[in-house]
Amino acid sequence: MGSTMDSTRKSTNEAAISDAHGNRSVAGRGVGVDSRIYARDTLGTQLADGSREPQQPNCRLALIAIDWYGHEESLGQEHRLPDFDRYLQTIPMGPSSPPVLSHIGPHNTQIAINNADESTAARVANLLLAKMEHDRFGGYAGVAATRAGCPEPAGDIIERAWNAAAGARSLGGDRVVRWSSVARHFPSKRQLEGATWEEVAQWFGRYRQRIRQGYLESTMALVAAVEAREPMTARHAQTVSRYSCRLARDLGLRRSTIDTLKTAALLHDIGKIAIPDAILRKPGPLTEAEFEIMKQHPKAAVDILKHTSFIQDERPIILHHHERFDGAGYPNRLAGTDIPQGARILAVADTMDAMLSARTYSNSSTLAETRDELARCSGRQFDPTVASAAVAWINESPDEVLTASRI
Repeated sequence: MGSTMDSTRKSTNEAAISDAHGNRSVAGRGVGVDSRIYARDTLGTQLADGSREPQQPNCRLALIAIDWYGHEESLGQEHRLPDFDRYLQTIPMGPSSPPVLSHIGPHNTQIAINNADESTAARVANLLLAKMEHDRFGGYAGVAATRAGCPEPAGDIIERAWNAAAGARSLGGDRVVRWSSVARHFPSKRQLEGATWEEVAQWFGRYRQRIRQGYLESTMALVAAVEAREPMTARHAQTVSRYSCRLARDLGLRRSTIDTLKTAALLHDIGKIAIPDAILRKPGPLTEAEFEIMKQHPKAAVDILKHTSFIQDERPIILHHHERFDGAGYPNRLAGTDIPQGARILAVADTMDAMLSARTYSNSSTLAETRDELARCSGRQFDPTVASAAVAWINESPDEVLTASRI
């Protein structure tokens, strides 16, 4: 490989670096199990040294855990590391000791800071993420700190910091999460020792649901921003979500599948945040070139959501909701049952709301016109089974269809 990568390896594999005052900054020795053990033992030494220091009876140690990624890697470019050494040299540490840096995985780095509390670590972590973003890296950081005057095993603080980082990753977006902000959702060690497997699963489920709900609330703010740019489509996402759930129930889908579809429908147009206003708000039909740009919004939506671990099942539905049953859709020209079932349902629900809503370049259609269009395009644009369910719903409960669009 090139000299840049060679120098990066050399920098990150240094065992110890001493500054002018004799302080040591230890960098990680490669990756894998040995590196994790090395990082844990190094941290244990710091904790032991702090507990023995008579001049600092309230000595604390803070740990930053960073799960990072490079924007270029998704484009197939060479793997590289963020220059944490350089970043840390430019961040004021105050009375804290020089940080100890350890690379413990291909995309996992932890930084220990002596004489620092959780607030200091959070400040440093936020500055690190900002500097990483400048170098085209993203990441999720968790921070934790020992309690003043309370020695504890190195493994405990490592576990807390990485649990906080997992919380940051679940929330999505580059962010810092403090252990103290999520600790109440985790059972104590004493509780865990006497817990059954079912109780542990319930604890995890409740915590994950809180994280998921917080993420969805934040993401819906983006949905609102998209709809604010397109005034004629206000509340479109909510209406399409209601239509989708009703059709899914009529088709006999399981509750878990319906919940996934509900979320996918709420987020299906979030990629329009990347579409220029001149196209998104154009008061008339799009040109061929403009339509090609508009067709990018499903992929843009998936790119926004791709780093969120619990929005996995929804992503294929969002990506393929503009595919056609006959294979003439986008972005991948899938056909028939190769199109995810949720996407086939979402396509019908999306069309129903589009036809029943007034747009800047067209008036709304009647229920009869919408029903007839769904029937006409059955087997070509739409899955016949889904189209039939929509036609039956309109025929049997027209007032209910209209009510769902006005809530």
